[in-house]
Amino acid sequence: MDEFILIKNIMLANSKYFLAVFCFYLIDFMTGFAKAIKNKNISSGKLRGSISKALEYIAFLLVGVVAVYLFNAEYAINLIAISLCGVEFTSICENAKETGVKFPQKIIALFRKEEGGE
Repeated sequence: MDEFILIKNIMLANSKYFLAVFCFYLIDFMTGFAKAIKNKNISSGKLRGSISKALEYIAFLLVGVVAVYLFNAEYAINLIAISLCGVEFTSICENAKETGVKFPQKIIALFRKEEGGE
């Protein structure tokens, strides 16, 4: 029983990271949906893909909780959450760009470096 209390405390202590991932995921979902509306290609398959992605993210974060519990790796949840937020941020930018949102030149330059393989 003490293990469940410890795991609950780990999850509560890191709730801001769970919330950040959820917010980035939600924004990505909304921008992706807006892109689908603009391109007139809304499909149930893509929506189901969003559900499986959410479940994958939950699994990744739970792996972080287990790492904290078993190995006292306090940084595990932080690293996983930051990585997931980075993936979502990139997707948000791609979706927004395809819906016509204009970005500052510094952000565009960042993505051009990545695309060029440098």
